[in-house]
Amino acid sequence: MPRLIAIVTMCVCALAVTRGTAAAQALDPAFEQDVVKLMDAIGVNQFGDQLGTVGARQMVDAVRKAKPDLSQRGADIITEIVKSRFSREYGSPGGLRDRVLPIYAKAFTHDEIRALIAFYTSDLGKKTLSAMPAVAQQTVQLAQQWGNELAPEIQSEVQRRLKAEGIVP
Repeated sequence: MPRLIAIVTMCVCALAVTRGTAAAQALDPAFEQDVVKLMDAIGVNQFGDQLGTVGARQMVDAVRKAKPDLSQRGADIITEIVKSRFSREYGSPGGLRDRVLPIYAKAFTHDEIRALIAFYTSDLGKKTLSAMPAVAQQTVQLAQQWGNELAPEIQSEVQRRLKAEGIVP
Protein backbone atom coordinates (compact mmCIF):
# COMPACT_ATOMS: atom_id res chain seq x y z
CA MET A 1 0.00 0.00 0.00
CA PRO A 2 2.81 2.54 0.70
CA ARG A 3 4.08 1.87 -2.83
CA LEU A 4 0.62 2.66 -4.25
CA ILE A 5 0.51 5.93 -2.30
CA ALA A 6 3.99 6.84 -3.57
CA ILE A 7 2.97 6.17 -7.18
CA VAL A 8 -0.23 8.19 -6.87
CA THR A 9 1.74 11.01 -5.22
CA MET A 10 4.29 11.01 -8.07
CA CYS A 11 1.52 11.07 -10.66
CA VAL A 12 -0.20 13.96 -8.94
CA CYS A 13 3.09 15.85 -8.77
CA ALA A 14 3.64 15.22 -12.48
CA LEU A 15 0.16 16.49 -13.24
CA ALA A 16 0.81 19.59 -11.13
CA VAL A 17 3.36 20.78 -13.66
CA THR A 18 0.53 22.56 -15.47
CA ARG A 19 -0.51 24.40 -12.29
CA GLY A 20 0.92 27.60 -10.86
CA THR A 21 1.38 31.18 -11.90
CA ALA A 22 2.67 32.10 -15.29
CA ALA A 23 5.53 34.54 -15.45
CA ALA A 24 4.40 36.10 -18.69
CA GLN A 25 4.11 39.76 -19.44
CA ALA A 26 0.61 41.17 -19.77
CA LEU A 27 -0.75 41.22 -23.30
CA ASP A 28 -2.95 43.87 -24.80
CA PRO A 29 -6.49 42.66 -23.92
CA ALA A 30 -7.69 42.82 -27.54
CA PHE A 31 -4.64 40.86 -28.70
CA GLU A 32 -5.14 38.31 -25.92
CA GLN A 33 -8.82 37.96 -26.83
CA ASP A 34 -7.90 37.33 -30.47
CA VAL A 35 -5.29 34.75 -29.49
CA VAL A 36 -7.98 32.95 -27.47
CA LYS A 37 -10.28 33.11 -30.54
CA LEU A 38 -7.53 31.54 -32.65
CA MET A 39 -6.91 28.87 -30.03
CA ASP A 40 -10.64 28.10 -30.07
CA ALA A 41 -10.69 27.96 -33.88
CA ILE A 42 -7.79 25.52 -34.11
CA GLY A 43 -8.83 23.39 -31.16
CA VAL A 44 -6.05 24.28 -28.74
CA ASN A 45 -8.61 25.03 -26.06
CA GLN A 46 -9.61 21.36 -26.05
CA PHE A 47 -6.04 20.54 -25.06
CA GLY A 48 -6.96 20.41 -21.37
CA ASP A 49 -9.47 17.66 -22.12
CA GLN A 50 -6.93 15.78 -24.22
CA LEU A 51 -4.25 16.08 -21.54
CA GLY A 52 -6.77 14.89 -18.96
CA THR A 53 -7.52 11.79 -21.01
CA VAL A 54 -3.83 10.98 -21.45
CA GLY A 55 -3.01 11.81 -17.83
CA ALA A 56 -5.85 9.65 -16.56
CA ARG A 57 -4.73 6.71 -18.68
CA GLN A 58 -1.17 7.09 -17.41
CA MET A 59 -2.26 7.32 -13.78
CA VAL A 60 -4.53 4.28 -14.08
CA ASP A 61 -1.66 2.34 -15.70
CA ALA A 62 0.74 3.39 -12.93
CA VAL A 63 -1.71 2.45 -10.19
CA ARG A 64 -2.43 -0.90 -11.88
CA LYS A 65 1.30 -1.70 -11.87
CA ALA A 66 1.38 -1.24 -8.11
CA LYS A 67 -2.07 -2.70 -7.53
CA PRO A 68 -2.93 -5.12 -10.37
CA ASP A 69 -6.30 -5.93 -8.81
CA LEU A 70 -7.52 -2.31 -9.13
CA SER A 71 -11.23 -2.52 -9.82
CA GLN A 72 -12.85 -0.92 -12.84
CA ARG A 73 -14.65 1.39 -10.39
CA GLY A 74 -11.27 2.46 -9.00
CA ALA A 75 -10.00 3.15 -12.51
CA ASP A 76 -13.17 5.10 -13.30
CA ILE A 77 -12.72 7.26 -10.19
CA ILE A 78 -9.11 8.04 -11.09
CA THR A 79 -10.14 8.86 -14.66
CA GLU A 80 -13.00 11.08 -13.53
CA ILE A 81 -10.84 13.07 -11.11
CA VAL A 82 -7.89 13.53 -13.45
CA LYS A 83 -9.97 14.48 -16.49
CA SER A 84 -12.13 16.86 -14.48
CA ARG A 85 -9.14 18.55 -12.89
CA PHE A 86 -7.23 19.00 -16.13
CA SER A 87 -10.30 20.33 -17.90
CA ARG A 88 -11.09 22.76 -15.11
CA GLU A 89 -7.53 23.91 -14.52
CA TYR A 90 -6.64 24.42 -18.18
CA GLY A 91 -8.60 27.65 -18.45
CA SER A 92 -8.19 28.85 -14.87
CA PRO A 93 -5.93 31.82 -14.06
CA GLY A 94 -2.34 30.63 -14.34
CA GLY A 95 -3.47 27.47 -16.12
CA LEU A 96 -1.98 26.09 -19.30
CA ARG A 97 -4.05 28.36 -21.57
CA ASP A 98 -2.63 31.45 -19.86
CA ARG A 99 0.84 30.01 -20.32
CA VAL A 100 0.31 29.24 -24.00
CA LEU A 101 -1.05 32.68 -24.90
CA PRO A 102 2.37 34.39 -24.78
CA ILE A 103 3.82 31.74 -27.09
CA TYR A 104 1.31 32.70 -29.78
CA ALA A 105 1.79 36.40 -29.03
CA LYS A 106 5.54 36.06 -29.45
CA ALA A 107 5.29 34.02 -32.66
CA PHE A 108 2.65 36.15 -34.43
CA THR A 109 1.68 39.80 -34.69
CA HIS A 110 -1.86 40.85 -33.88
CA ASP A 111 -2.58 41.25 -37.60
CA GLU A 112 -1.27 37.74 -38.28
CA ILE A 113 -3.46 36.35 -35.49
CA ARG A 114 -6.48 38.05 -37.09
CA ALA A 115 -5.55 36.59 -40.50
CA LEU A 116 -5.17 33.13 -38.97
CA ILE A 117 -8.58 33.46 -37.32
CA ALA A 118 -10.09 34.42 -40.68
CA PHE A 119 -8.42 31.45 -42.35
CA TYR A 120 -9.21 28.82 -39.71
CA THR A 121 -12.85 29.90 -39.42
CA SER A 122 -13.26 29.71 -43.22
CA ASP A 123 -14.43 26.54 -44.94
CA LEU A 124 -10.90 25.84 -46.20
CA GLY A 125 -9.45 26.42 -42.75
CA LYS A 126 -11.95 24.06 -41.16
CA LYS A 127 -11.22 21.45 -43.82
CA THR A 128 -7.49 21.90 -43.21
CA LEU A 129 -7.94 21.32 -39.49
CA SER A 130 -9.98 18.18 -40.05
CA ALA A 131 -7.74 16.78 -42.80
CA MET A 132 -4.30 17.53 -41.35
CA PRO A 133 -4.17 14.79 -38.69
CA ALA A 134 -4.77 12.10 -41.35
CA VAL A 135 -2.38 13.80 -43.78
CA ALA A 136 0.29 13.98 -41.08
CA GLN A 137 -0.25 10.35 -40.04
CA GLN A 138 -0.05 9.12 -43.65
CA THR A 139 3.05 11.25 -44.21
CA VAL A 140 4.76 9.78 -41.16
CA GLN A 141 3.89 6.24 -42.28
CA LEU A 142 5.20 6.94 -45.78
CA ALA A 143 8.38 8.51 -44.37
CA GLN A 144 8.96 5.42 -42.19
CA GLN A 145 8.48 3.14 -45.18
CA TRP A 146 10.83 5.28 -47.29
CA GLY A 147 13.42 5.28 -44.49
CA ASN A 148 13.16 1.50 -44.22
CA GLU A 149 13.75 1.22 -47.98
CA LEU A 150 16.87 3.39 -47.72
CA ALA A 151 18.19 1.81 -44.52
CA PRO A 152 20.05 -1.19 -46.04
CA GLU A 153 21.98 0.99 -48.51
CA ILE A 154 22.75 3.58 -45.83
CA GLN A 155 23.84 0.88 -43.41
CA SER A 156 26.19 -0.60 -46.03
CA GLU A 157 27.63 2.81 -46.87
CA VAL A 158 28.19 3.60 -43.17
CA GLN A 159 29.91 0.23 -42.64
CA ARG A 160 32.18 0.78 -45.68
CA ARG A 161 33.10 4.27 -44.54
CA LEU A 162 33.75 3.25 -40.95
CA LYS A 163 35.96 0.40 -42.16
CA ALA A 164 37.80 2.69 -44.56
CA GLU A 165 38.48 5.14 -41.73
CA GLY A 166 39.66 2.32 -39.46
CA ILE A 167 36.95 2.98 -36.92
CA VAL A 168 35.60 -0.57 -37.08
CA PRO A 169 37.37 -3.77 -38.19
